[in-house]
Amino acid sequence: GLVPEDTFGVVSGRMTLNMQGLNKSNLHGALTVRDFEYSSKDQKIKLDSVVLLDELLNEGHRIELMSDVGRARFAGKTSLFDLPYAFLLIAQEYAPAAVEGIELGKVDTTQVVDYDLLVYDSRQLEKFISPDFHLGGQVHITGNLRTRDAFMDVHLDTISWRYGDLAMSNQTAVVSPGGKGLRFD
Repeated sequence: GLVPEDTFGVVSGRMTLNMQGLNKSNLHGALTVRDFEYSSKDQKIKLDSVVLLDELLNEGHRIELMSDVGRARFAGKTSLFDLPYAFLLIAQEYAPAAVEGIELGKVDTTQVVDYDLLVYDSRQLEKFISPDFHLGGQVHITGNLRTRDAFMDVHLDTISWRYGDLAMSNQTAVVSPGGKGLRFD
């Protein structure tokens, strides 16, 4: 594997790295991993390839992650190294049990990021949620996050899913901070 087994599992594959920059805030370029495999204690994902592109913008970065499963695009005042911590900060605010035991350290609180996620093959991801959970069709999620005030809105577009005997079709939702919790519309 490329990294030792830890809280998040083990990643392996054949990597091609073409990055440049003088520090973590201006690092940019491309990373490709072929024959990608991620495994944790009880889960495994195998993909033909994972491609990470990071382009410098006037104020921040445009980061894109593409794989067999889908693609994720992030643009704004952030960097490749800071972006994961922005999402962990939001999770710590609204779902602390989900990130319990993960040390955030000092998170850049000036991040402002627009994101656009598209999952077009959810079979690999469903295993991580539950063996009883199944998605029907593509999942498209867009939104914005700000670390300054732990704000994140989520726009979920036309999703059908089934969890055991419970099923929903053609569902859309908007999730945003409201009071001391989240508001679902």
